[in-house]
Amino acid sequence: MTENLNQPKDIIYINRKKPIVTYILIAICTVIFLADQITGKLIYGYFNTGILTYLGVKNNDLISSGEVWRLMTSVFLHLDIRHIGFNMIALYIWGKHAEALYGRKNYLFIYLLAGLLGSLGSYAFSSANGLGASGAIYGILGAIFYVYLYNKQFFLHVFSKQIFILAAISLGYGFILPNIDNMAHLFGLVGGFLAAAIFGVIRQVNKRRLYPALIVYLIIAIGCGVIGYVFN
Repeated sequence: MTENLNQPKDIIYINRKKPIVTYILIAICTVIFLADQITGKLIYGYFNTGILTYLGVKNNDLISSGEVWRLMTSVFLHLDIRHIGFNMIALYIWGKHAEALYGRKNYLFIYLLAGLLGSLGSYAFSSANGLGASGAIYGILGAIFYVYLYNKQFFLHVFSKQIFILAAISLGYGFILPNIDNMAHLFGLVGGFLAAAIFGVIRQVNKRRLYPALIVYLIIAIGCGVIGYVFN
């Protein structure tokens, strides 16, 4: 049976369901942040980044030497209360929509794949140490943007084109303000869009987009890994 993709009903969007995965991700980031601050207190005598940041931050030299887990652990670390507060608010605002659109399991994979590609992009094109969930959160935005490609009518019914303007402004600020890992944001955004095409919104099965998106994701991920390893 061929579905009519021009109708919003072709996408299951369940606002009534609690965004459990989003809550869990927020809880994990918060617990890690508190544990890190406490170890910092024990080490320095005041609340500060501690042993978890030391073990998990994105550090290009350490990643090149074999500590590749930092590409993923850095996604769950945050520098200070303002950093985690801003990111967790953004995660809640956009995460609940993406979780409803993609389902809990697929949404989690999208989040992780976006975060990983964001870290790889930062590894390849930014020499600074990096940490934070913002790459994965931009990936959630990328997954929401994919809905526009899949069903423009539904997208405009739930969101609006202003979301593109907000994302552009946010990325623009990243190039202006200091200490912002905009490579993680940009590659996270692309990673979320590609991951959304791989997994699809609820009810969608579209192999014409699944396999090309998977191939493109792997090419970008491997390319960033090679560039980062060669030039670090």
